[in-house]
Amino acid sequence: MLDRDGDRYSNAADVDAFLDKAKPSYAGGLLEMANTRLNPSWGNLTEGLRTGEPQNEAKADEDFFGVLHSDPARLREFARAMTAVSMGSAVAIASKFPWQNHKTFMDIGTAQGNVPVQVARNFPHITGGGALIVYEAIIDDDRRENAFGLMMSLNMLIATSSGFDFMGADCRGWMAESGFSHSYVEPLTGNESMVVGIK
Repeated sequence: MLDRDGDRYSNAADVDAFLDKAKPSYAGGLLEMANTRLNPSWGNLTEGLRTGEPQNEAKADEDFFGVLHSDPARLREFARAMTAVSMGSAVAIASKFPWQNHKTFMDIGTAQGNVPVQVARNFPHITGGGALIVYEAIIDDDRRENAFGLMMSLNMLIATSSGFDFMGADCRGWMAESGFSHSYVEPLTGNESMVVGIK
């Protein structure tokens, strides 16, 4: 990760894009949040598994998102972390979805607007709305392949009172119940996939 030149160290070329705060591809926000928020919560994993209760602010009957939104510094840290974790998927969604077949676009739950920025950079004709795309560390339907998705589901147990990650079949079922006539799951980058629903 580092290059050494005498007594000086610098980011290696392979990681420079991800560890330089001045670059839009900076992924250090996730590492910063892991250090300040996630690691202390994961220290109580045994209690979380035993009780099924969250191990962060919600443990003291505090509203996690209410507390998060009341502190601008913590909210910025959280948004940077969400952008860092979704950058690869945002680029992949912009390249894999057939945007040429759509004219409008809307992003819900956007953190810092990572996906809309990538789509707008590549498809200037898009203005807002369209098909439903859910992207996440989707757990494979057999629950055997995506260990990261399963770990993220465990992280949601520790961080929230009712959050969880889900399988592609779950999401497709929810889409069908909401009136989507066609849906499919497509891998993105790393451990993330998108579930696309078409009405």
